[in-house]
Amino acid sequence: TLIFVICLTITSISCKNNVDVSMYVSEYRSNIYEGENNGCKLTVYTERREDPYLLDGFVGNNKNFLTVKLESFSENADGVSVVISYDENSYNADFNFNPINGKFVAEILVDELPKSPTISAIVKESESENTITLNTKRFNDTKDYKEALNSVCNYDKEVVEKLFSSISVVAEVHIRLISDNEKNYYYVGFCDKEGKIYAYLVDGKDLKVIAKRV
Repeated sequence: TLIFVICLTITSISCKNNVDVSMYVSEYRSNIYEGENNGCKLTVYTERREDPYLLDGFVGNNKNFLTVKLESFSENADGVSVVISYDENSYNADFNFNPINGKFVAEILVDELPKSPTISAIVKESESENTITLNTKRFNDTKDYKEALNSVCNYDKEVVEKLFSSISVVAEVHIRLISDNEKNYYYVGFCDKEGKIYAYLVDGKDLKVIAKRV
């Protein structure tokens, strides 16, 4: 019974090899904020991830980022910028237009990620300004990311023992919070040094592994 309890603890992900897989997280998307006003929809992802961002199986230097995506009426990114404010912090950035998904995207390096359930933004284009209030899409019943990682490690022990052994660690971990239909999920991915990705979808509430893709 004691061994079983130890195996299920968050900090001892791989019982057999005694490797804490959470130490090898190179990307963690912790929150999602969404807001809309005057035909502009804004989504902000809060992330702690390596910089530069590389799918190479190694954990780099992790930093705090805001990834800001804007769905707008225009396809010209020239002069379109955003100011994000929260917790007495304020950051601004220019957008670049992505023609594939039709969204403006801005990456902002920040000192601290937001802690409050709401943040504010001002989208500036030419002479106009659009103020948007964004609310968190991380719900109260969503479990901690380490619990989701632990669920994946217990679900696919053979893969974990291959990638994260006490002899050699050959992969990095990517974890992203997802919001869909008022529910949270986690994407958990293991990327090895050859670029092969083992991907899992985890229910954010009951921690059940819903899908796996290799």
